[in-house]
Amino acid sequence: SILDYGCGKGRLGAALRQMSPDIDMREYDPSVPGKTRQPERADLVVCCDVMEHVEPEYVEAVLSHLHSVTGRILMATFATTESTQTLADGRNAHLIVQPSEWWLEKVGAYFEPVEPPSHDATGFGIIAKPRPQ
Repeated sequence: SILDYGCGKGRLGAALRQMSPDIDMREYDPSVPGKTRQPERADLVVCCDVMEHVEPEYVEAVLSHLHSVTGRILMATFATTESTQTLADGRNAHLIVQPSEWWLEKVGAYFEPVEPPSHDATGFGIIAKPRPQ
């Protein structure tokens, strides 16, 4: 089973269903009508370009929620630079702009990398398994 956490328009799910119509693909995004239902645990949770959009005071709660729905593996990416987009209130769309080390410490409380994270100039990606809580 695969959960696209913060699925937005659902492009990942659409692509995977096109390749394999019987895939157990789930989508969750609290800001998208019709995709707000609390997700069930999935073997693989994909969370790409999501966490930097979370209000800073909710980071721990969202990471805890990610942990609770990740059965085996989390695959996530984190932007570490400002977005080119702004919100209606004028704030940068990336509400959290922190270096990789900051994110790794936050994520590390809930997940253990299964391979070294990959880095580039704008962010990093991680493949990790849930830590026992």
